[in-house]
Amino acid sequence: MVAPDVSAEISRLNTVFREDLLRLGYLAASADVFKGSIEWETADAEQRDTDVIISIPEEFPFRYPRVAPAECPGPTWHLDGDGAMCLWTRGEETSDLPWSDARTLIARAAQWLQKCANGWLDEPPDLDLERYLLSEPGLFVYQTQEVAVGRALRLERHAPGQRG
Repeated sequence: MVAPDVSAEISRLNTVFREDLLRLGYLAASADVFKGSIEWETADAEQRDTDVIISIPEEFPFRYPRVAPAECPGPTWHLDGDGAMCLWTRGEETSDLPWSDARTLIARAAQWLQKCANGWLDEPPDLDLERYLLSEPGLFVYQTQEVAVGRALRLERHAPGQRG
């Protein structure tokens, strides 16, 4: 059981986050889903707007809200399998739950859109394959002797040494 003061703080963070989204102009499609637009700037200082859907998970604030853009302005390798932006990466310091502040979440999503529009310059693709590949029975990712820097990874639908 969660201590009453911790439970109250979690409830307060949830309420404040939702109220802040409404104040920022997002519309509640349901208690956990908000629709709106994120303003961001291109490398040429051109102002853009991208429509997004923000979904607040049941585990909030311990899991960040999903921000799914209606369209992406560039290469999309930093999207999760469900189409949501990958806003925080494993290993990144997040102990202060930065996404629990609606303005911080929106600013991070705006930065994501800017980087996407600029082709993710100076940022290689995240090679965490299990993030991007849907879990599917019979799909194995493995390394063979042939895998080397600059070469492609081979994905097969059967276990090594077996043919399906």
